[in-house]
Amino acid sequence: MRHANKVDGSDTHNSNNMDSNDAATSKLGRWRDPRHPDPWIARTNKFLLRFIKINDAQIQMTKDAYMEGDPLADELISWMHEAGMRKSWPQFELALTKGLPTVDSPSPSLTAFFSVLETPPAWMDHAAMRRGCDVAMRTSKMGEIVGFSGLLGGYAAVGLAKPLVATRGLDKATKLRLIETMQWVYDVYSSDGLGRFSPGFISTVRVRVLHALVRHKLVAQGWNCKRWGLPINQVDMGVTLHGQGVINLMAMRAMGAIITPSEGRDYFMLWRYIGHIMGVAPKFNPSSEWEAIKLIPLLMGTQEGPDEDSRHLAKALLETRREIWPEGKVGRLLADCDVNLRVALTRVLAGKAAGDGLGLPDHLLWQLVVYMIPAANIAQDLVRIMTPGATDRATRRGYEQFRQIMERLSEGKRTLVTITRSEFKTWRPKGINPMSRTPPRGSGICGRYSGCRSGISPRNLE
Repeated sequence: MRHANKVDGSDTHNSNNMDSNDAATSKLGRWRDPRHPDPWIARTNKFLLRFIKINDAQIQMTKDAYMEGDPLADELISWMHEAGMRKSWPQFELALTKGLPTVDSPSPSLTAFFSVLETPPAWMDHAAMRRGCDVAMRTSKMGEIVGFSGLLGGYAAVGLAKPLVATRGLDKATKLRLIETMQWVYDVYSSDGLGRFSPGFISTVRVRVLHALVRHKLVAQGWNCKRWGLPINQVDMGVTLHGQGVINLMAMRAMGAIITPSEGRDYFMLWRYIGHIMGVAPKFNPSSEWEAIKLIPLLMGTQEGPDEDSRHLAKALLETRREIWPEGKVGRLLADCDVNLRVALTRVLAGKAAGDGLGLPDHLLWQLVVYMIPAANIAQDLVRIMTPGATDRATRRGYEQFRQIMERLSEGKRTLVTITRSEFKTWRPKGINPMSRTPPRGSGICGRYSGCRSGISPRNLE
């Protein structure tokens, strides 16, 4: 592995020194012992550890994973840079959109990457994943609010936020990042079970490769691996996966959504398969909800708490929500209600310490409103369950509502995962290069929603 599967603890770009990995993880700056976590996650960890036992081997496995990337995607990026993006990227796009057999003489790295993706895992069940998509869309209105609160609360784990800060991913174009994330989620849920050539599958693979590109770029530019671990490492990938998967499922149920055990299994399988596509290691992508819950103290409890960058990102995300609403007195009132509800939900779900660490307003009245939501959702779902055909209607309505939200946010333009040449030139990890420049207006790691359907342009990567 040339650059980003595992790296040593130095600040230099020398990832061939595998022997120093143990020394690097032993001094990892962001590491926290899950049995004595930072205050922002202490309440959750303390509760979970009443029922979950963790041992030294599991703790060391998690610590090591902070220095582990995505071997197949990282090898793919190494080959792309060696062969040249003008030549290699069209081959990748052809394999992604048409299948590996359509590529003439594919490289070993390309073959290895797509051979895994094109071989369905034995546990995969497309029918179950289709039902999981329906569950997500049926609860999409509440799910969008819970998902936003999860994203906001996730900034309390400062290590997760650092690649975003280093790449200006949510600093200068927050609304665009939010739109693109929601577009990816919509692609996944509307892809009828994530078939091989569905928009959701293709978007997910592009996100995976994007992460590998970011990992390669940041390490090459002097990312402090001793302090932060590898950028977008296996632990952070696991946190992100389960934040949308099992943690989101738990939060939805806490908010009163009636999701049966069989529906929960379908939803979980969908996100397990997403984790497989995204390159999450099997040790962090288990086979059941309970096994995933048992990982939460290891994945979340080892994370360092919020700093000024976390608070900056949280503020930018909330300002983005305000920008969505129209101008005028009514628009400002609606924006205030919307933001206050999401902040209150974040405080209720993530806890006071996380909310205070992120600098979120602490409005008791709005938190009381949040505590009344479960009763309303339970009553609504009971009526749905007892009314013939109501579940199907709620699912169709959820798909339509999500589509309308995406059209309103993106102004009718399709978002895409793309990287620009200017971004590659201007990415600078914060604190390493004081002469870092801000990317041009409208650019960012995930690209533009310009209506172009060609994906990532190799000309912009050369």
